[in-house]
Amino acid sequence: MTVKLRTVHLAVVGCSVSCGGLSGMTKPPTADLTGQAASQAAVDPNRPLVVDWPASARVQLSSLSKVALTQRKLLVVHYAGDSIAVLPYCGAVGVYAYDAADGATPEKDVIKDSIALQASLPFTAAKVGGRLQSGQALVVDASVVGELRANKGAFAPTDLDGGPDCGRATHVVTALSLGAFRLDSSATNAAEVQGGGGSVGASGAAEASNQRINFGGDLSKCGAATGHDSQPPDGCASPVGVELRPIGPGAAVVTVSAPDKVRADVERRVAAVLPTNPLLVEWPSADRAELELLMRKQLVAIHLSPGQINVLTRCTLPGHYDYVAATRREDHMVFRDPDELYANVPAGAALLIPVMQRQGQLSVDLVVVGRYLATGASQQSLTGDCDGVTHYIRGVSVGAWRFAAGNMLLATQGDSTACSNAAAGDATPPARCGALLKLDLAPL
Repeated sequence: MTVKLRTVHLAVVGCSVSCGGLSGMTKPPTADLTGQAASQAAVDPNRPLVVDWPASARVQLSSLSKVALTQRKLLVVHYAGDSIAVLPYCGAVGVYAYDAADGATPEKDVIKDSIALQASLPFTAAKVGGRLQSGQALVVDASVVGELRANKGAFAPTDLDGGPDCGRATHVVTALSLGAFRLDSSATNAAEVQGGGGSVGASGAAEASNQRINFGGDLSKCGAATGHDSQPPDGCASPVGVELRPIGPGAAVVTVSAPDKVRADVERRVAAVLPTNPLLVEWPSADRAELELLMRKQLVAIHLSPGQINVLTRCTLPGHYDYVAATRREDHMVFRDPDELYANVPAGAALLIPVMQRQGQLSVDLVVVGRYLATGASQQSLTGDCDGVTHYIRGVSVGAWRFAAGNMLLATQGDSTACSNAAAGDATPPARCGALLKLDLAPL
């Protein structure tokens, strides 16, 4: 199978996503398309790209696709042409299978005018439209290495599973293209871009003057892909585009009445594929201190959702944490991709992405000397205000850490020198080496 990237400004009719994620929808300002009949005729509204979606939205899309794989269901969306929302509490009958492309072929597409921008990438249109007016162009470099492909392509309302969101369902996601991409603003004058369909001619684009707008995955990792892969290579599994198929007549007005426990059950399944080993380095120091105090009193209940970790301070979960010393180890982590940030520092990823783009990378240096482990956790023991609980803190790694953006120090806690005093038989961490580093979250 050969997977080709569709020409950006002819492939998308306004896929917009709210900054808070896929659960909400926004409608961008309506563009005046008078005189653009040829472009409109070429648009395929059922094959939108997702390169202008925020990283949080793409992470949620990826997480929900993993739920769909494990539950043997298909993703369902509400799609209105100029807005789209993935419906986490509705699924359709069917299964996905990964279909590898015949290797990875990098492709480049260019958006050269404001009408094409509004039609293709409405999420970024308001922010970058002025660049096109000054003669710049938007350039998408992408490599698609495969796709999750559904085993069927026609759907009726009776194919929906009756979840709480099914009353809004309009389309089923029949394919999710995976790979890596970069969305740049090129300082090269748009008139210099040659070739039909947005291809780049011999003059090319001035790569050195590009400004990064959005990216997903690592294009350099996609070269490892082959047509025999059972899954995308590491670092090359970011969503790039989706294929949608409409549900039969009446699907958008299906009336569903589902109990709250159905929604809660689906939410727990969604949360089960979210990052469950997040770092704490981006948390405000006051929040880390509050968490540490709460852990001295009881086990800690959590509501985990894409891009958010909410500590339920009024939810009581009896039990306690015991310290277990470990062999001292050091670790160095580097983040250059938004998806990596959301997987490791989800609570602060949205604010850290611009910093990472300016500095080139974020890094964390860790010294781990032990863990606090939970004892006595039981869902039946929950009391107090526990609405929305999905997980509890099963363990916390402790030691010392340093968080930096390039050469700029962002935050630090603990003293790595003091950690040299750690021993395998310690009952507590050494002084100045007990900073909370990383959570281990388990579903409730």
